[in-house]
Amino acid sequence: MNIVFFGNPLHGDDAVGYHIYNELIQLCQEQQICDKNSAVKLHFAGSSALDAVKYFTDTDSVIVVDAHLPAGKPGKIEILMPDELYSDGDYLSIHRFSVYETIKAMQAEGLDLPEIRLLTVEAKLVNTFSLDISEEVSAVVKPVSELLLKLIKQNQSQLKFFNQVYAN
Repeated sequence: MNIVFFGNPLHGDDAVGYHIYNELIQLCQEQQICDKNSAVKLHFAGSSALDAVKYFTDTDSVIVVDAHLPAGKPGKIEILMPDELYSDGDYLSIHRFSVYETIKAMQAEGLDLPEIRLLTVEAKLVNTFSLDISEEVSAVVKPVSELLLKLIKQNQSQLKFFNQVYAN
């Protein structure tokens, strides 16, 4: 399994994937897990979904961690299927060429895709050239990191397990 984190550290709440990635790396180092033999691999992809295509190949499952557009509940965590990134015709991604469009492009090319889930955190503010994230989004960084750490500790590579951990 690959966990792919998206976010631009210079765009306010869009940086949530960046912050979760860094928190999770720190937790892994403290507990001496997440080595190269782990069934779960961590990848920070920045804000370019096209550059992350390599993380969707040669694996059975992918969890994408990213912010989504503000909708009135900042910090809300959701687990979505790729097709759920569009809600009533509204585009939920912050990025110009999104994970959704990248997945669709890979499908159009006939690539075999792994099972994919998106763990999204609703943004409050997406400010260009701002290192600050909102309190609401900052408050979910540690809990989401700990949720992902549970997955890594179990050395699980199946999304079924991820769905069970998230439900608890």
